[in-house]
This record gives sequence, structure tokens and C-alpha cells, in this order.
Amino acid sequence: MITRIGLVAAALAVLFVCSRLRAEVEPSKLGLGAPFAPGKIMNGITRHRLLHFTFDDGPDAKTTPLMLDALDQVGVRATFFFSASRFADKSARNAHARELALLVQRRGHSIGSHSVDHKRMRTMTSAQLRDQLDRNDRLFTEIFGQRTFLFRPPWGSHSPELDAMLAERKNTVVLWNIGSADWTIFDADELESTFEKALPYLERTKSWGGGIVLMHDTHPWTVQAFPRIVAALRAKNCALLATDQELYDIADDLALWDPALAPATLEAELRRRQGALREATKLRCAKN
Repeated sequence: MITRIGLVAAALAVLFVCSRLRAEVEPSKLGLGAPFAPGKIMNGITRHRLLHFTFDDGPDAKTTPLMLDALDQVGVRATFFFSASRFADKSARNAHARELALLVQRRGHSIGSHSVDHKRMRTMTSAQLRDQLDRNDRLFTEIFGQRTFLFRPPWGSHSPELDAMLAERKNTVVLWNIGSADWTIFDADELESTFEKALPYLERTKSWGGGIVLMHDTHPWTVQAFPRIVAALRAKNCALLATDQELYDIADDLALWDPALAPATLEAELRRRQGALREATKLRCAKN
């Protein structure tokens, strides 16, 4: 298992404060990434036990609605990176892709792009890159009324040329530092176990307390494992609280990874969040 963990560098996250269900909200109030520093790259790395979950490759008619329910179950918001080709493809698999994308937005989650065709962008020509980005912006605008400013290249495959094009369009590139391994692990129990054992490994070998987590809303085993992972980490917080250690905190969006955020501002916000989380955890653990 350690070999697997070392290979994928997976980690886990916990619920921030509440276990409330997320009500649908007005799409106009939801994030397409415009507030973040344009032309920057988020790599996800943090020494704090702070995580944000992201889901790639959807929307998928079979699994995305179930993932939305799983997120509601544990009171977590995430960022979804959609493959825009699903919006143009009218096959049975993608027949309801546009409606699903809007549902994800209404359920309170942030929306980013995972390119159009899910190809390695590092190997594309300049003309191919421009075509991908132009089609991407058009498809997202057709659905949401505006394009998204969050972009995740497939496989993290990007280049200085692509980065420059995205910066010119005021996009923020969102990478990740924690892979869930849900593309190589096809069993919910094994996925949960890998997550549970990954965090100490990352802290020991890379000094990462947390980061941006890559998962996929297109895998049924991920849907099954996700609420278990959150529950396990909430339980771990009880032990951490008893020994006065930093608790695992899951952020609802990417704001705390904004490259423009001043270090002092970030540290102050993290202290505030930890204080609120410790109080909520104290009450929850006392009931168990």
C-alpha cells in the first residue's frame, strides 16, 4: 500500500464545520473563477491540513448526480472541471450534460474547464491550442452565460505557450498536488483505505499537510468512497483535538490557494477557520 501511496501521492479531507445539506442557490452567485488572480497557476501545495476537492471529466449522467448527493450528505462544496466536448456531443452518454452542468452550479459548486477534447495540450500546435480555447469558451458561455476562468489541462499537461495563452485570456490554471488514485483503484474500500493512509505519508515525505485533491465524478467507486473518507477524517479530528494538533479542514472553494492572497492574510484566515473548526469538532466529538 505504501508503494501505491508513493506512486499517486493521495490524501484526504474532512468536513469543515457543518453537516448540513446544501440548498440550491442562484447560479449568478456562484464561482466561475473570475475573482482569482488571472494568469496565475495554483499548484495546490500547502503545509497546513487544508484541502479542497476537485472532480474532473464530467458531467456524467450516471454518476454526477450521485456525487452531488454524496457531497450534500457530508456538507462539502467542490470544484468540477468539465470536459466541454460533453456539451457538444449529443450521444446518450451526454444527452443531459448541459442540464447536469447547471445542476452542479445550482447545488453550490464551482465550475472550471478541463479543455474540450481531453488531449495532451503540451503536444498541440499554436493553432490547435487556440482552437481548443476558443471552442471551450464558446461552449461554456452557451451554458452558463459567461465563460469560466478556471482551467485544468488534462493530465496536467501544459507548456509555457499554453500558460501564456491562458494568461492573456485571464484564466487561472488549477493543478493539484494530491492524486486520489481513483483512475487506478476501482474499489471503494481500497480507495478509502489508500486515502486514510496517504496523509501521514505526504506529511512525512513532502511536508504537505494538505492541498488540492484530484478525483473524478465519473467513477462509481469514487462516489461510494467519498462520504466514507470524510467520515473517517472527522473521526480522526477527535483524536487530533485531544492532543491539541491542527485539525483537517476542507475549504469550499479555491480562494485560499489564490496566488494573490497575502501570506499574512492567509495565515490569519487559517487561524480563524481552525478556531471555528475546533469548537464545532469539540461539540461533535462530545456527542459520539
